[in-house]
This record gives sequence, structure tokens and C-alpha cells, in this order.
Amino acid sequence: MAEWVIDTNILIVATTAQLGHPPEIMLRKGNKVPVEAAEDLEAVFSWLEAINRDKEALIVLDQPYGLIEEEYSHNIKKHEYGRMVIANKLSQGLYRRVDVEVDNDGIATILHDAAEKNPNIVKDPADRRMVAAAVEAGAPIANACDTDWLDLLADGTLETLGIRVHHVIEKWCRDTWERKRAKP
Repeated sequence: MAEWVIDTNILIVATTAQLGHPPEIMLRKGNKVPVEAAEDLEAVFSWLEAINRDKEALIVLDQPYGLIEEEYSHNIKKHEYGRMVIANKLSQGLYRRVDVEVDNDGIATILHDAAEKNPNIVKDPADRRMVAAAVEAGAPIANACDTDWLDLLADGTLETLGIRVHHVIEKWCRDTWERKRAKP
């Protein structure tokens, strides 16, 4: 049985592929989806659709604070594709909740020896909630277009925490990461 911590960008890109434009919340804020090529959009949509249809694939969510679902709701409306996939998994009981604690600022705490020594081992609070859930579940993180995961791979953080990240559009992600690194 496969379990996945699904980064919000997967839901955003898949929704964009399905709608032909970014989710409503992003449009209102004037935000763009960095993935533009039809084949990359389709690859992410197809991956999420396969997870949606797979009765053996579970999504991993946190409790008791619901940090991951909160992030989903801040980016995608309930009636849009990405959130509908999450609702479908929930309605079918195809999910696993893991305990994730928060610090005094409401930011997820990664329960791992390395994080005890360095509480800011993952600086981005949005990424930290995904990592905390992945550590607790022993599940990989699915990513479409967040190059921060490659930074965490390159600096050894993911290996230290025992986290795997599956880049659905690996070439796009690596090419974009390389371009960012090449900038002065």
C-alpha cells in the first residue's frame, strides 16, 4: 500500500491543468503557476488522477491541527479539482492521519533527533508541516514544482531526516532549480 504526503503544489498544478487556468484563489491574488508547458501540466494531472483512482494509495494528513488541509484550503477552493481529489480520498477512508505537534508559533515540529539538535533544519513553515507528517508516516512527499525540496536534498537534510521526495515532473524541477542556482 502506497502512502503519500502531497505537497500543495501538486494540487495547484493539477487543478491548473484541469481548469486551463490557476485556481480561483491564486487568480484573485494575481499569482501564477510556474509550470506552463502542456506536457508538464498533464503529467502532474495524470499522476494525481492515478492516485485518486488507486484504492491502495493513501494520502497522509496531520492531526490534531490539520496543518496540511489548512494549507490546501488557503490555495484551492473545495469545488476545484485538487481539493476534490482530497475530499474523494477522505470520503473513501483512503487516508492516514499522523500526529504532528506545533511550536508556540503554530509551526509544525519535526520529531526527529536531527531536528531536536536544529529545530530550523527545515526553514519554510509550509515545508516543515509536510516533512513532519512524512517523518511520522515514513511516507514520501510528492512534489511538482517546489525547488526547495532539491535544496534540502543537496544540503543533506532529506537524507538526515530519512525523507524521500518524488518529483512528478523531475526534469522541469531540476532544470528550474539549476537555473535558480546559476543566478548570482
